[in-house]
Amino acid sequence: MRLCFDPVMCPKAVLPAALKIAKAAGFDAMVLHCAFTASSPFHPDASVRMIRDYFDDAGVVLMGLHVRDDPGSNLRQVEWDVHLARALRLRCASFLCGARSREAREALVRGVHALLENIPDVTLNIGNGVDTCLESAADFDALMPDLPERAHVWLSAMDVDNAVGIVDKYVERIGMVTIGEDDVDVVRALKANGYDGPVVLNAAGDSVADLRVRVEEVLT
Repeated sequence: MRLCFDPVMCPKAVLPAALKIAKAAGFDAMVLHCAFTASSPFHPDASVRMIRDYFDDAGVVLMGLHVRDDPGSNLRQVEWDVHLARALRLRCASFLCGARSREAREALVRGVHALLENIPDVTLNIGNGVDTCLESAADFDALMPDLPERAHVWLSAMDVDNAVGIVDKYVERIGMVTIGEDDVDVVRALKANGYDGPVVLNAAGDSVADLRVRVEEVLT
């Protein structure tokens, strides 16, 4: 597993500063978000080349990009962001699924199929969340069979009940995981099921370094 720093913990820090914070907390890998943070690739003072150079100079690996949400209604925007991910040397992009309704779930399935047909050399991670069509274990059971094989899950363990059970059942379809301070049991389940992908740590302030130490103890 590769432990990753999440810049939502320092949302006002531009990318060079966020990378310094990540390194100081003991991380050599990080994810980015197209929204929510000043380290976004859409920052007016950043370019794709600059972002790649920032990561190279810091000795940090970019492991994931959370693009704009809801591919059912914003398919073109999400497709542009997938191309941005590729320019940043990624072969995967992640987004949050849509609202908690049958229509949103159907739009999600259509959008994911269309995106992956249009861009054959990437994968997609679909994020779960509260009040979305991927909120509960039952939602996973309803949605996953309808998605193509290159569609995986960015599992936010903080935003779903029984995250351990979801790991046990769908570990082969999980592309990335975010955990909080109370989710070390999820890491144990990931390890037991042979997961070797990125794990994004989300904790307040200096607590992220403590969480990293606790997770590393589980992994050793």
